[in-house]
Amino acid sequence: MAIGSSKLPLVTYLLNNGANPNANRRGETNSALETAAISASPEIVQLLLKHGAEICNRSALHKAASYGHLQICRILIDAGDDVNAIPDNEDLFENTTERDDWGTPLHGAAGNGHTECVRFLLEKSARRDVRNPNGLTPGEVAQRRGHTECAALLV
Repeated sequence: MAIGSSKLPLVTYLLNNGANPNANRRGETNSALETAAISASPEIVQLLLKHGAEICNRSALHKAASYGHLQICRILIDAGDDVNAIPDNEDLFENTTERDDWGTPLHGAAGNGHTECVRFLLEKSARRDVRNPNGLTPGEVAQRRGHTECAALLV
């Protein structure tokens, strides 16, 4: 399913005609929801959720936070995504566990310097003390990557 901000009519048509919003949910492939989160398409994210797209144990929220897509983060958290979860699809990229920004959505936002997303996630009870697979907290990731404003929020 092609996802992008200009693809809303196509996605609507496909979903209304029986397309499975959870197709291609293998670990090594982005789901439609994860792709929409990366593409910053709130309308498509909402449409996919309405049609049953699964959010649990996936990386849509992590991706939205990593890209600084605050509106998508809001939608996903309002839909019940876990602000403190580490996605279980780490095999999405060959080097995911080697990346220091892999972990909770807060790791993704802090590791990529998205201060507003960090603030929002903290307001939504994101934990500062969760360690990612590399043993780093979100604050340590922000500091390591030189995002001092994010690091200061995570002290």
